[in-house]
Amino acid sequence: MLKLLLLFIPILFLLMTLLNLRNSGNGHLTGRQKIKLFLVIILVTALSFALACGINYLTAGDSASASITLNYAEATSGLNPDNSRFNPSFVTSDEVLETAISRAGLPNVTAQDLKNSLSVQSTLGGMYYSAKEDYRIATQYYLVFQKTDETKHLDPVTVVNTVAEVYNEKFIGKYSDNYSVLTVDASALASLDYLDAVEHLDKEAERLYQYMLSCNSSNWGFVSSTGESFETIGKKISNFQDVQLEKLNSYILTNGLSRNANQYISRLEYENRLLNVNYQKNVSSYNIRLDTIDMYDEELARIVLVPTEDQSGEFYMSQTQIGVDYFADEADQYMGEFADIQLRSDTNQYKINCLSGETGDPQGYQVVEKLIAVLAKDLKALSAQACAIAQEFSQKKASTFITIEKGEITLMDRLNIRMALFYAVGCAVLVMLWGLSLGRNVKAEPAARKTKARRFKEVEEEEEEEEDEE
Repeated sequence: MLKLLLLFIPILFLLMTLLNLRNSGNGHLTGRQKIKLFLVIILVTALSFALACGINYLTAGDSASASITLNYAEATSGLNPDNSRFNPSFVTSDEVLETAISRAGLPNVTAQDLKNSLSVQSTLGGMYYSAKEDYRIATQYYLVFQKTDETKHLDPVTVVNTVAEVYNEKFIGKYSDNYSVLTVDASALASLDYLDAVEHLDKEAERLYQYMLSCNSSNWGFVSSTGESFETIGKKISNFQDVQLEKLNSYILTNGLSRNANQYISRLEYENRLLNVNYQKNVSSYNIRLDTIDMYDEELARIVLVPTEDQSGEFYMSQTQIGVDYFADEADQYMGEFADIQLRSDTNQYKINCLSGETGDPQGYQVVEKLIAVLAKDLKALSAQACAIAQEFSQKKASTFITIEKGEITLMDRLNIRMALFYAVGCAVLVMLWGLSLGRNVKAEPAARKTKARRFKEVEEEEEEEEDEE
């Protein structure tokens, strides 16, 4: 309502100018009239400027805005960090607004009331142009709050800042790295045989090691707040596998310890039978390739050259692969496979021989149980260290995904000097036009009176001439 008052002055002088122009003549302002008009313009300009500043100050508390800028690479394609489609409406989702209401303690307001008062607007300055798709993708948005009847008791700056902060936290939490892969599962150790327990711990440790190795290859310079790096933790995990687990495995085999030796031996023997079948298949495939290679003529195999054109357009004779080359590659592949199978089969047979002897010392079983428990605890500690450094790195990386510029209303913002100046200049122009049109009317009035007197005199002269003729 207050802003409607700003329209009163320009509309008033505009109407007065239009009315004066309807009956304008060709007069000009005198020097005194120009001085008076200049003073009126200065007065109206000052009053309109003060009025605009005052109304701006009183109404500035009805709205506020905060800037949200997306900084990650996928944002220029309109995507989230996980390559899913970015949706700016999540800023005003119920999940974000309900958290914001609870955090800021906003009284007597619902998420729907806030949603009706908030809007997310993209800016031209924060758009990325895709020449391939011929469209613009916004990477900067403004969260704007405008008071309504349900939210008129709220502070706009508090609302936009709280909502922006909550959205940033939700976004980071949603698109940060997943650490579930770093959790060690030791619940099944009690039901596994000793050698199976060692294998289970080794698989869990290998998973942690590969994760640290992957992180170190792309972020080798990162050092956590505790002084650890991905490389140092990876070395600890590798040492756990190569030293501690190997010692436990050797102790179990040396003492022939097993929770159920007969069952474990039967399983190894069945696995060896399956391995033997695969071994025979690979050996046969290997021999067939060798026999096929022997069938090729050596002279033919040595002279196979193909005319080839290089990038400059010149021809040359290039040696190319023929069937014998492919058979040789396949033979190498089958040889590697049956060698691996042979190693696994020999390892299983060694375990069978170790467990087929006399039952181990009962004290050895107690030692193994304790060692497994200790190693499981050590691996969990390594898992916690890996999780901590991964989480710290992920949060540091995710913290740069979004930049929030919080809303703040300064005195200059509330006065809106630029808008007030434009308004005052506009009013001054209208007053000047009104003054000029008023001056034209002042000059036109004596001219009109003079014209009427001249006509009256001409009529009298005509009447006198008529009387003389009679």
